[in-house]
Amino acid sequence: MLLLASSQLPTLNWDESLLRLALAALLGGLIGVERELREREAGLRTHLLVSLGSALFTIVGAYGFQAFLDSGASVVRADPTRIAAQIVTGIGFLGAGAIIRQGLSVRGLTTAATLWVVAAVGLASGAGYYSVAVITTALVLLALWPLRIVAYRILIRFRPEDGRLARGQPGRRPQAPRVRRRVATRHASGAHRCANRRPRARRRGAVDGLTARLASRNANKARELEQLLPGWRIEPLEADGYPAEDGTTYYENARGKALFGRTRAEPDEWALGEDSGIEVAALGGRPGVQSARSGGDDPVGWLIGELAGVEDRNARYVSELVIISPAGEELRGTGMLEGRIADEPRGSEGFGFDPIFIPVGEDRTVAELGNDWKRLHSHRANAARALLVALGETR
Repeated sequence: MLLLASSQLPTLNWDESLLRLALAALLGGLIGVERELREREAGLRTHLLVSLGSALFTIVGAYGFQAFLDSGASVVRADPTRIAAQIVTGIGFLGAGAIIRQGLSVRGLTTAATLWVVAAVGLASGAGYYSVAVITTALVLLALWPLRIVAYRILIRFRPEDGRLARGQPGRRPQAPRVRRRVATRHASGAHRCANRRPRARRRGAVDGLTARLASRNANKARELEQLLPGWRIEPLEADGYPAEDGTTYYENARGKALFGRTRAEPDEWALGEDSGIEVAALGGRPGVQSARSGGDDPVGWLIGELAGVEDRNARYVSELVIISPAGEELRGTGMLEGRIADEPRGSEGFGFDPIFIPVGEDRTVAELGNDWKRLHSHRANAARALLVALGETR
């Protein structure tokens, strides 16, 4: 253990202090920028502050108690490594906050590790080991970007199915025949069930006049679904207390919205819930159910960055519609649109990832193909057709 007597206590001038703190902030910020660009749980500011704080703790531990040590003469001893040890322990709690469990998957482990490393970078900078801090930062950036691509290309040869889309299982939901379920059972006896069969068949044959309340505040989505479901009148649900979209599948999220809508809709209205997303093979099916919350203000730029240097561009759109009748009967429709991700955005129509999504059999993106094409062929259009089939309708 390193012990410093007051007579041996080093000093630090302003220029050296500025250099150490600035270097710690710069190196921590560089790692944070990479995390920020990939929309991870901790970004530029968090990594910069962790590195800067670690450097400051190190400097204070080594140089900050001169007056105290002088007053104690040779009796008082200082151990600057004690503060460093507490930094290593304490940063674990911050890193744990970046780890998120979603269903069977765990996110944020790499970000937690980078927080731990930038603390070490800050310690090295604060102690004056500049070369070690710079080399460590360079190796971290190498591991986070080029090495990730190289590792993917190598591992995919040995695990060809790992990280790829499981066909027919959007959102990790096993493919199963569409079934009708009742949220609430009103008739228990066989006589009542038999008496109710013919009215239910007539209702399905008359869905042209169906009125539904979409569990969403998005009026544009309601208008789009009205075009996909001719004769329906669909209005957005203006209500507070919407449930969190924390399901592990599109179906769970769509059903949760529909159930919420059923509690808020008028007694004679149907409640409709919808969830959708894009699944990219090279990203192991991500962003999936997190699509609406991925990429910030530039989802297209984010996804292009995620696939930089990756050859496998296969992807698909997935949409799930769940509708609940006034009597509590639940039906569903699933739609998919297979395709690939373009290298750059093209086209001006559509929204979301449409400027970079090229459907199978096409050379243009959905944004180039236009809204008229999308109304007939999109994943949401396919889900609407499947829902009509479940209702006993044909188009």
